[in-house]
Amino acid sequence: MSRRQVTNTIGRRRAGGKASSLEWLARHDARVPRTWVIAGPDEVADLPLDPVGLYAVRSSAAAEDTTETAAAGKYLTELDVAGADVAISVGHVLAAKEKDEEMAVIVQEMVTPVVSGVAFSRNPVTGLSDVIVESIEGRGDALLQDGADPRRWTFRNGEVTEQPDDGAGSELASQVAAETIRLAEDFGPADLEWVWDGTDLYIVQIRPITTIGDVPIYSRAIAKDVMPGMIKPLVWSVNVPMVNAAWVRLFTEAIGPNDLEPESLARSFAYRSYFDMRAIGDIFELMGMPRDSLENLLGLPGAKGRMRPGAATFLKLPRMLGLALRLLRARSWVEPRREALEAWYRALDVDDLSGLSDRELVDQIDRLTELGRETAYLNIVTPLLSSAHTARFKKALAAAGLDFEEIGVADGLLVDPSAAIRELSLALEGLSEEDRMRAKTGDLEALDAASAGALDRVIGAFGYLSESDNDLSVPRWKDDPTIPVKLALATSSGTVPIQRAAWEAPTRKLARRRKVAIAHETMREAVGAAWTHGYGLLRPRFLEVGRRLAANGSLGAAEDIFYVTHDEAVIALTGSRPLQAGVKDAKAEMESVAGLVMPEMIVGDEWIPESTEVAEVLNGVGASRGRYRGTARFIERLSESDALADGEVLLVEYSDVAWTPLFSKAGAVVTAAGGMLAHSSIVAREMGIPCVASVANARALDGATVLVDGFTGEVQVESWPADSPATATA
Repeated sequence: MSRRQVTNTIGRRRAGGKASSLEWLARHDARVPRTWVIAGPDEVADLPLDPVGLYAVRSSAAAEDTTETAAAGKYLTELDVAGADVAISVGHVLAAKEKDEEMAVIVQEMVTPVVSGVAFSRNPVTGLSDVIVESIEGRGDALLQDGADPRRWTFRNGEVTEQPDDGAGSELASQVAAETIRLAEDFGPADLEWVWDGTDLYIVQIRPITTIGDVPIYSRAIAKDVMPGMIKPLVWSVNVPMVNAAWVRLFTEAIGPNDLEPESLARSFAYRSYFDMRAIGDIFELMGMPRDSLENLLGLPGAKGRMRPGAATFLKLPRMLGLALRLLRARSWVEPRREALEAWYRALDVDDLSGLSDRELVDQIDRLTELGRETAYLNIVTPLLSSAHTARFKKALAAAGLDFEEIGVADGLLVDPSAAIRELSLALEGLSEEDRMRAKTGDLEALDAASAGALDRVIGAFGYLSESDNDLSVPRWKDDPTIPVKLALATSSGTVPIQRAAWEAPTRKLARRRKVAIAHETMREAVGAAWTHGYGLLRPRFLEVGRRLAANGSLGAAEDIFYVTHDEAVIALTGSRPLQAGVKDAKAEMESVAGLVMPEMIVGDEWIPESTEVAEVLNGVGASRGRYRGTARFIERLSESDALADGEVLLVEYSDVAWTPLFSKAGAVVTAAGGMLAHSSIVAREMGIPCVASVANARALDGATVLVDGFTGEVQVESWPADSPATATA
C-alpha cells in the first residue's frame, strides 16, 4: 500500500468529514500517513497492523470537518496506540459519540514527530491572505489541547512578516506554508495539521476554515490615503455618500445588481476612516480575484493571490468583460467627461454667495454633490488604470533587465505648483527683513507690488489646492493666501526639482508601454485636479450656511458647521433648529481621541489604541529608492513649513499636490499613509530622494536621527532627541 493511500471500506457519508478530507489529501499528492477507515472494532482484524507498531485512532463523524462546522476537539482521539490495542481504542472512540450519530473511525500509522503544528491558509480572524504556521516540539496535542505556547510564523506575499526572534525552524515553516498554499488553491481556505519526523513533512488533517466572514474587518490601508486624518462630522457625511457611491457604482458595473450601500463600505472609529474589507473582499472574490486585490492595485502592502474563478464568476463574466473593454477605452471617454465637469466647476466658482437664497444655496450644494459623485468615479477609475499600466510597464522593464526606478513613467508632474512657489519665493526675497517677518506671521500688507503680483498668480493657478483635497474643512490657498506665502518663505527660490534625463526605449514595445503608462498617469493627474477643484467648492457654500446659522443663533461661529452633519445643517437652515449642544459634544469628543495611535486593522466593533512606543526599526513600503540619514521632522500643516530645515527627513501623515514645493527641502520623505503610487511617492521619485510610505506612527520619529532606506522600506532610528519619550523609556 502506498504511503499516500487512504483505504476507505465504507460509504462516504458514513466515513465522515475527516476521512473524506484525508482521501482528498491523498488524491492531491499530499504526504499522508498510511490510513484505514473502518466502521467498528470487528473490522480491525482485517487490517495489516503491526502488533508492536504505534497508531493513531481518530473519530470521523458525519458532522466533523464540514464546510459548516469544524467541530474540532469535540470527539475522541487516542495516540500512540499499540497495534494489539487498536480494537480497544476503536471501541473507546465510538463510545464517545452521541446517540444515533453517524461515525466511522480512522486508524492511522503514527509518525514519530520531531515537530508538529497547525497551519492556516488565511488568517482565521481577519480573513486576509496571511498564511499562519504554528509549531511545537514533539506531538501536536500539546498545541491543540493543552494550550502550550507555539512558535509562530506569518507569511504574506511570499515573505515572512512575523517569526520567532531566534528564527530557528523558519526553513521548515516555509515548507509548511508552501504546502498549505498549494493545497488551499484547490481546497479553499484551509486549516491543516502537520507533523515532521525529521526528514519528511506529513499532513495528517485538513479542514475548511469556517470562521471567515463571521465578523466585519475594518482596514485603514486604503482609507487613510483617501480620507486621511481625523474626519469632522460634516466631512464624513459628505464624503462617504459621495465617494463610496462611486465605489458601489464601479462594483455594480462589474458584478451586477447587489445590496451594497455606500454607508456600508466605511466606518468611523475615533473620527478616523476604515473600509469594511470583508464586503470589498467578497466582491473581489466573486470576480475570481484575491480578496486584497484593491490594496495591490493601489500599490499598498498586500498579498498577491491567484485568480480562482468559480461558477458565480463565469456567470458574471460577460458583464466583467464589458467593463474591462470600456476601461481599456477609458481615454476616449474620461477626458470629455472631465472637461464637462470642469466647465460646471468654473461656472460655480464664484466668491460672493450672499445673494443666494437658502434654497438656492442648498440646491448648489446638492448639485456639487451630484457632480462630485461623477468626478469621484473618474478619480477612482483613473488611479486603478494608471496603477495597472504602470505595473505592466514595470514588468516589461524587468523582463528586459532594466530598472523602473531610473526610468519612471512621468516626464514631470502635470499639476505642480513648485515653479509658481519658487517665483513667489524670489519675489519675497526683495522684501526687507522686517516685512518678510510680517509676511511670515500672516500680515499680507507687508507685500510689495512684485510679491503681491506673484501671489496673485499662485492663487489664480492653484488657489483650489489645500493640504488635503479630501477634507473640505481645510482652507484652500484661495481662502487663506498666507499658506502659500509661508510655504514660499520656507522654500528656496533657487531649488529646482531633479528632472529625469530623456529615455530612449531600446524596443518599440517598451516605448509603447511607457507611452501608455504616461498617458494614464497624466489622465489621473488631470482628473485629480478636477476632483480637488470641484470638491473644494463645497467649502465656501457650507461656510455660508454656517454664517447664516451663526446669525440666527443655531451655531456659535460659521466654522462650527464642520461639526454637524450635512442633513443637520440643511434642516437647521430651513427650520432654525439650534445645533450648539451637538457642536460642543463633537468638539470635545474629537479632542479626547486626537492623540490616539489607531490600529491599522479593527476586527469586529471593539478596538484598543496602539502603543505610542516606537520600535528602533519601522517598516513600510519602499516607494523611492536610495538611503538617507538625517534628522526627522514632522510637519502637520503647510503653515509649519519653516520648521523643516534643508536636508531634514520630512515626516507627514499624507500629502497632496499642495505639499510638492516642500519636498525640494527634504533629504528624504517618510509618510504614514499611501503606497507606491501615492502622491508623495511619485514626487519623491521625480525629485530623486528616498521615500518610505505607509509607516505606522511616523510622527513619533520627530526629532530623531533616522536612516531611511527606500530600497527595503525600513526606517531605522539611530538616536533620539534628549527630551524624547522614547529616550526616557530606553
